Order: sequence, then C-alpha cells, then structure tokens
Amino acid sequence: VKTAIITGGGQGMGRACALAFAKKGIRTVINDLDESKAENTVEEINKNGGQSLIAVGDVSSKHEVEEVITKTISHYNSVDILINNAGVLKPTKTINITEKEWDWIISVNLKGTFLFSASDFAFLYASNFTFSALTGGIHIMIFIPCRAAHSIDLIPSTT
Repeated sequence: VKTAIITGGGQGMGRACALAFAKKGIRTVINDLDESKAENTVEEINKNGGQSLIAVGDVSSKHEVEEVITKTISHYNSVDILINNAGVLKPTKTINITEKEWDWIISVNLKGTFLFSASDFAFLYASNFTFSALTGGIHIMIFIPCRAAHSIDLIPSTT
C-alpha cells in the first residue's frame, strides 16, 4: 500500500487529490494550516473506508515540515508520494504588492515546496528510492535528488 503526503490537502485541488488517491487505496496524510478543513478531508476519507491521517503544519517552517514527515513515517512507515500542493495567491498588481506579501508568497509557494521535497528526499534516500515527480501549481517539476540547481532548470516554461 502506498502512502501520499498532500500539502494543502484540506481544500481545493489538494482535497480532490486526497479523495482520488483514497479511492485508489492509497493512504493519505493531509497537511494543511487550517485544521478544521484538514480534519473534514480526513473524516470523509476514513468514513468511506480509506486510511487518512491529519498532520497540521506550516509548509514554510522546516521544523513543522520535518514533524509531518516524521509523523507519516511513524504512523505508516513510508512516504511514497509527495504532492506539494500548498500555495497562496495575493492577486495584486506588481507595482502594488508589498515586500511582506511577496515574502509570504515565496515562503509558502517556493520555500514550502523545497522544504517538503528536501525532507522527503532524506527519507527516500534511506529507502533507496531514486526518483520523484512533484506537482507545483500547474507545473510538474522533476526533482533529481543530487542536483537541486538542475532540477529548477527542468520546470516547464509557461510562455
């Protein structure tokens, strides 16, 4: 049985992924800042015969990300799939966005993906796993564990 961590799994695309994975028999770990939304997703999955676990945490905090990974491994003994779905959007014109808003967006959308990927890869290395495909918004990013800078070059262009 595979285990998937889904960041931002309490709502939207993350919730949809979690429900779809559960229907396929994949165990899910729902990570979200909003505990009630994450709990609703977990309850629905478990009520319908799936296996799901809540792991509240901030994707932009290394300590909290490591706690989610540790909780997942402790409970399910594996992490096979990582869906980096958590993201924020502040629809503001570039000339009007504040530095604080910009930092928040980068912290969640970019740093959060990096922190989860790096923490997950540490476990995957120990398990002799060598490849992972991670979603990020509308892109699919291929991460090569020993080539972080090259992995960024592989992000598809939207132009």
